[in-house]
Amino acid sequence: MFIYLYIYLFIYLFIYRFIYLYIYLFIYLFIYLLIYLFIYLYIYLFFYLFIYMFIYLFIYLFIYLFIYMFIYLIIYLFIYLFIYMFIYLYIYLFIYLFIYLLIYLFIYLFIYLFIHLFLY
Repeated sequence: MFIYLYIYLFIYLFIYRFIYLYIYLFIYLFIYLLIYLFIYLYIYLFFYLFIYMFIYLFIYLFIYLFIYMFIYLIIYLFIYLFIYMFIYLYIYLFIYLFIYLLIYLFIYLFIYLFIHLFLY
């Protein structure tokens, strides 16, 4: 009877206790690994999603804004050069031609008056 008791005590004290110990260690280790994994994933997702995606969006927006501003400059230069500058040039060309015609008119008038007043 005492031999069975010793065998039971041996099994309980050295085998079952180590089995429970390993189970608890596995549970704690699993919890630790989950915490570590979540921390690692949080850091990884932070650096990837917020930093790399921000860099990607910055490059994308830079290219987009560059293209947009290029198109805007083309349209603006088209409007400015082909409308406002032509209006500007036509106004000053009209003034220039008007002065030019007045000069020729005065020259013609001077010649006409000179001929009719002094030669007849």
